Amino acid sequence: MVAEAWERVRVGPDKAAGCDEAGRGPLAGNVIAAAVILDHRNLIEGLADSKKLSQKKREALYETILSNAIAVGVGSASPQEIDEINILQASLLAMTRAVDALPIRPDFVFVDGKPLSPMVFCQPCCGEGRCESGEHIRSIDSCQSST
Repeated sequence: MVAEAWERVRVGPDKAAGCDEAGRGPLAGNVIAAAVILDHRNLIEGLADSKKLSQKKREALYETILSNAIAVGVGSASPQEIDEINILQASLLAMTRAVDALPIRPDFVFVDGKPLSPMVFCQPCCGEGRCESGEHIRSIDSCQSST
């Protein structure tokens, strides 16, 4: 199903956002998430899981992503929210806020990690930086018709 979604994005007007978080490991501070919609006709060379990139490469890609992105949304969850709902739920909350902050509504949201169940959008669960499974991807239309 991931291949189906990518094909819809690649050949049609569908827009896909990628969403991930940072800050689950530290013992203090916010958990931050970003959602980005890139132009599928102008993919960014070298884009990969940030854990696999050097700091220098990450910083260079940051500028390239910001200057080439169709839309960027950022969300966070505070230390108080982390304490109240736990780090996993706070991460999901931050990712939901990041997608909500996008100025353009995506047709698909590709999430690295667990699905964002409270989110209006449907999304795949990529897990560990790999979007190979596809069991969790649905378009927003099919999501809305199934809830």
